[in-house]
Amino acid sequence: MKKFRNILTLLCGILFIIEFSSCNRHKDSGSNYESEKSNDPISNIILDEIIPKKSPKVDKKPYLFGDVKLTPFSFNDLSGWDDGEYNFLLAKKSFLQLCKLAQSKKNMSVKNNLFYFGNSDDYLLLCSKILGLKTSNQIKEFLESYFTPFKVIESNQDSDIGVFTGYYRIELDGSLKKTNKYKYPVYKRPRELVNGEKYYTREQITNGALRNKGLEIVWLSDIVDAYLLHIQGTGIVKLQNGDKIYLSFDGKNGQEYYSVAQYAKDNGIMNQLEGLTFYDWIRKYPKRGQEVLNANKSFVFFKVSSNDNVIGSSGMKLIPFASMAVDSRYIPYGTMLWLSTSQTPYEKSGINAFFVAADTGADIRGQIRGDIYFGSGEEADYKAHHTKVNGSYYILM
Repeated sequence: MKKFRNILTLLCGILFIIEFSSCNRHKDSGSNYESEKSNDPISNIILDEIIPKKSPKVDKKPYLFGDVKLTPFSFNDLSGWDDGEYNFLLAKKSFLQLCKLAQSKKNMSVKNNLFYFGNSDDYLLLCSKILGLKTSNQIKEFLESYFTPFKVIESNQDSDIGVFTGYYRIELDGSLKKTNKYKYPVYKRPRELVNGEKYYTREQITNGALRNKGLEIVWLSDIVDAYLLHIQGTGIVKLQNGDKIYLSFDGKNGQEYYSVAQYAKDNGIMNQLEGLTFYDWIRKYPKRGQEVLNANKSFVFFKVSSNDNVIGSSGMKLIPFASMAVDSRYIPYGTMLWLSTSQTPYEKSGINAFFVAADTGADIRGQIRGDIYFGSGEEADYKAHHTKVNGSYYILM
């Protein structure tokens, strides 16, 4: 039998690749990664021989490539890692979504133009190891054994601080027919839309560019909710008969995103709110409000999902408080991250938690920028709207 080994190499500065010369021997294509029991006990026994545990010693040498720098750290240096507050079983739940993707897509790779962190075979071997772990401490020890944290630094400014926000699955009232109350359409993706190419702007679409083309999925009653659905990228529409329609992102018009709040500030509108919140002002004056919303030329199209699962741009199911939207130019989908932030209204010690990069968003741009998925419901709504904090994240590899 050939020897198995772990290899640390460089590609565009640095590549971390776990090489296995006979991975296919240990794949269990019939296993279910939602299960708590491994269908391949042999792989659990021999995995420690295949993937040697990492040494606790950390080389502090930073690695630079382009406008990203990675600096190795010890897990002991990570804020919140050892305080016992975080439940690492949530990390397992998110990790298993990566496992399911690796199982379903044999050519999957966690990579972008900067990094290559491994392929399906590499991750399936790790998946078979984590599958049988039952406690938070076991998951924590697994991560410590097989990974090293690297802090992400924006090299041009030599800064490790970025902005982290939240998003959620918005819940809306709607109708399958247009009425005087339900008059704001949600559109499905036009056939002629090409990814990366510019299509009609928000203003053009609002003024009727897609009218009478049979693209309306559902009609909403609230101008602000209709806009926020585009910002969140996913939603649940409750119909008058109690039925629900699950909406998922299905593309955008290729136009640049622009903050309407910034537009309102720059044009003095924030001084005209009459004591209302910005969005309530839009509701009170929908005609003027629509003009403000049209400043954001970006427009999102949706599709109807068959179930309650929210699927991110990566193809992975999103796990509340364990999945993050990132700028995939810098952080590849499937990357494991440890996030540490300043305090929030609901978390005085800040957010210290494990995430898998599983999604993206029009406003998520930059080396250190993330959007935390909080799920749906009142708590998710509150946390998403009250999360805008500075923080740092570490890539686990």
